Amino acid sequence: MIAYFPQGMASWTSDRLKGAPSWVSEEQYDINAKVSSADLPAWQKQGSSLEQEKIFRTMLQSMLADRCKLVVHRIPNEVRA
Repeated sequence: MIAYFPQGMASWTSDRLKGAPSWVSEEQYDINAKVSSADLPAWQKQGSSLEQEKIFRTMLQSMLADRCKLVVHRIPNEVRA
């Protein structure tokens, strides 16, 4: 959820995600990854609040698409806060 909801898990509700299998909200995973040398300066510059940073979310999205074959179709929609 961090990859697609920059405001964090606190604002995530199940009605914001359609068609996902149940394990998406039931299971958690640890990711061990390395930052490429080309991306390292930008990575170091972003600071320690990774869940709020665009480069971190972009990397997570790329990893999910590449390694997990995740395909996301975004449909703008109003949701209750």
